[in-house]
Amino acid sequence: LHYPLRRQRQMCIRDRYCNMLEKKVIRGEGIKVPVHKLNSVLQIGDYIITSGVSPKDFVTNEWAVGMHDQALMCLKNIQTILETAGATLEDLISIEVYINDVRWYKEFNDVWNEFFADVKCPPTRSTFQLGLLAPNMHIEMRAYAVKNTKYVEE
Repeated sequence: LHYPLRRQRQMCIRDRYCNMLEKKVIRGEGIKVPVHKLNSVLQIGDYIITSGVSPKDFVTNEWAVGMHDQALMCLKNIQTILETAGATLEDLISIEVYINDVRWYKEFNDVWNEFFADVKCPPTRSTFQLGLLAPNMHIEMRAYAVKNTKYVEE
């Protein structure tokens, strides 16, 4: 007698969580449309995941020059993507950073610290050195965010 009721309750819980996670492509003014079969930004439920964000201005389509400007352009592009998806810098949970030379690390850190100076809880970060595909491209980033997060201080 109890089995059907328990099974029905389990199905309700499963369906509630499964239906909650819809996957959609985030598109907006300035967000690049890839040439290959992939998406620049996906939103799954409240999660936002980007492909590699390059230091190319979304509006002018021009590459930023030098590490400082390229790092700043990547971060601003991430901010634009988040705002298009209805999120903020406070919703960022992690950023993967790819730089082409470890000698850029200090200059990149300076840009990072300045950019996130007013963010209560900046995202985690992993930084990797690797060769990047575009010539004169010093940096690329990939971001992960969860919309409507609330920072709780311990």
